[in-house]
This record gives sequence, C-alpha cells and structure tokens, in this order.
Amino acid sequence: MSSRFTNAQKLIWSGQVMHPGSPLYNMIHVFRIDGVIDPVLFETAVSAVVRASDILNSALVTDGDGARLVGSSARKFYEYVDLSAEHNTEAALVDWLGQRKTSELKLEDSLIDCVLIRLSSSSSAFYFNTHHLAMDAWATGLFFRLVGDSYQNALDGTADEPTVLPYEALIEFEEKLVGTARYDAAASFWDSTVAASFQTPNLYGRETSIQTTSSVRRKLRLGSERVSRLRALSEYDEVKGFTEELAFHAVLLSVLGVFVSRVSGVTDFAISMPTANRLTPRFRNTIGSFAELFPVLLSIDPAKSFLDTVADIRSRSAESFRHALPGLGRPELNRRSSVVLNYVNASIGSFAGRKVETEWIHSDHFDSNHLVRLHAHDFDQTGDLTLLFDFAGDAFSKEMQDDAMEQFLMLFDAFVLDPTQPVGKPSLVKDRDLPEGAP
Repeated sequence: MSSRFTNAQKLIWSGQVMHPGSPLYNMIHVFRIDGVIDPVLFETAVSAVVRASDILNSALVTDGDGARLVGSSARKFYEYVDLSAEHNTEAALVDWLGQRKTSELKLEDSLIDCVLIRLSSSSSAFYFNTHHLAMDAWATGLFFRLVGDSYQNALDGTADEPTVLPYEALIEFEEKLVGTARYDAAASFWDSTVAASFQTPNLYGRETSIQTTSSVRRKLRLGSERVSRLRALSEYDEVKGFTEELAFHAVLLSVLGVFVSRVSGVTDFAISMPTANRLTPRFRNTIGSFAELFPVLLSIDPAKSFLDTVADIRSRSAESFRHALPGLGRPELNRRSSVVLNYVNASIGSFAGRKVETEWIHSDHFDSNHLVRLHAHDFDQTGDLTLLFDFAGDAFSKEMQDDAMEQFLMLFDAFVLDPTQPVGKPSLVKDRDLPEGAP
C-alpha cells in the first residue's frame, strides 16, 4: 500500500486530527445472518479478503513525516464471540454492541474490527467496524459480498483467492486528472460555489458553532404506502431521473430543502451530499474510501409548486454531481453547509446463500459543523426506505428531534399527495401544538 493519502483520505484525516480519539469517522454495521457460521472458515474468508486488499492490509503510521498508511500483516482484526448461552440473547447483543462501538479503533494496528457472534443454533451476526480512511458505504457492501463468496469457497473446499482491485490506483487517477479540461472546469465551478452568497441556516434557531462531535441517531421507515406514493411521484416529468434512485434522491433532497427553509427562515443555502466518485467500472469493484462531500446550492421560493421546486433542485444537484470529481473536495466547501443528505445507493445482498438483515450502528458522533444529517438506504433490498436522522447532540433536545422528524414527514406526505401545491402552503403545526378544541 502506498503511504500517500488520496484527497478523500486527507479530508477524513484532517477532521480526525481536530478531534483526536473521537469515533466520528467509524462506520459500524451489524449483519444478522440466518444459520450458524463456522468461525474457523469465517476467519479464513475474512483473512483472504483482507490479505488481497491493499487498503485493508495496512495500518496508520504517524511520525515526523506526517500520517500515512503502510502495509502491515502482523495484527489482530478478527474475534469470535458466543452469546448463545445467554438467557436473553437480544439483550446481551445490545449490551455487547453498546460497549464495543465505543472502543477506539487502533488504527496503528488495523483499520477494521471484525467480530463473528453466535446468537443461537439458527442465527449469527457479523459486527464490522471500519474507519472512513479505509472504506465508504459502497466498499462495505463490496467487502461483505467478497467475504461471503470466500466463505462459500471455503465450504466447498476450493482455494480460490478473492480478486480485490488496488485502491492505490485512485492516487494515480487523481494525479492524471489534474490539469485536464474537465478538472479545470470542475475546479472553477467549486471556486464559484465557495464565493457564492448564501447563508448557513440555523434550524429552530440552533447555532452551527457548537464545537462538539456528539450526535444522536433516530430511525424511521417510510413504509410501503409512502414508498408507493414516492414511486408514483417519480413518474412526473419534473421528477423523473435516469434511475429510480436518482428520482428518489431528488424528492428527498427537495423535501429536506423545503424543511430547512421553513424552520430556519432562510431561502438561499447549501445542503451537502457525499458523492461516490467511482467513475469507472474498475473503481466500482475497489475496496477503499472514495466518497467526498460536495454542496448543492438551493434557492427555495415558497410560492413555487413542489414539482417546480424538485425540477430546479434536480438540475442543481445534477450540476454538482457532474463537477464532483475525485480530488476536488475541500474543507471550505464542507464548512458552508450544516445539513447533509446521504442517499446510499448500495446493497448488501445475501451471505453464501443465507438471508441477511443489516443494521447501521451510529458511533454517536459526527462532524462538529453539522446540525443534521439525513441518511436514506435500503441495504437489504426490501423495497422500503430506512431514514436515519443524525442530530447534533448538544443542539437538539429529544422534543426538538421529534418535531423535526414529524415535520419532515408532514411535508413529505403533503407533497407526494399534491405535488402541485406551493411549498410554503403545508402547515407545520403538529396536532399536539393545537389548543384544545381547535378545528
């Protein structure tokens, strides 16, 4: 593994240095797997994938020459835990997760933490924690599928080594991109974005200068009825994208934008979104950290219909996506936005033919300049969308978190039922806020 960081890694590491010891860049998933998994064969499978990956087969070194990743094979990253004898395995798992997720990843030893957990004679769980220096969400899904394939090979008695493309190739790609017409045009676009006049919204009057990484995650599912309405809305010309996921992204970004404007009173602002940056088929099959945050500048007119608002925001986000090239993310872009939408277009799939249920565990921390992050995913391809709201822990009380989630859904429901209405029309007054006897 090369000692040089890619731009995505530089941005991650600069944030980590500002908050040493904080797990804000830890990405934790628990994969519940039907059936009992053989711990020896599982370790063999995980080790094979790690051994084949330059980024996973490395560790962090910090010295007088700065921080860098170097190849390191002599380290422990795998563990086996048996909770099947516990009286209440679910409670035992929750307790175990609560303790484990607060454990600091020792990056000087390994960028990952893998634990196979036996829950019963018919179920297992795979706890996987990785630092964003090593992976993004897309890479996590790829890693899980490769481990599943390797485990199946071990079951079948075949010794096929997994093929993992080198992450180091991204460094060369970034270097070759610099100075091209495409790169220069994109760099100019982001220079203009930094110089643009727009405000940073303070949701419900909350300040964005809170210098803490503490965060609280709240979860809800849209449900089949809302997803059906979202799918119907996606057929409108103003909403339709090249894929259904792009249409869903445009709608959620628009609802979030209207919500931010309505509760802050600000009309011109930015919402950041991670971009995959996997521009080639090769990179789509590479384990590593590619994602960088880029802002979308929004202008919310309360008199415009929701359809017209989506059309405008879809155009703006497409422009941002088009200029979001590897190597162009920068701190001054990230600082202009306190709200993030992360639409995760990645799936997990099965594990060696076994059904899997995926849970994304929050580390209870995120970047200190953010107030709210909204993640949307359907990792297990259920046809439903899971929404994860991450709130700055010191800025939002439990009641304010409830209000934000409820008002977001109020706007979502109003717009999918009647997308022709002005975005300033739907009421954000909740039933519990009405005086007794009000109509």
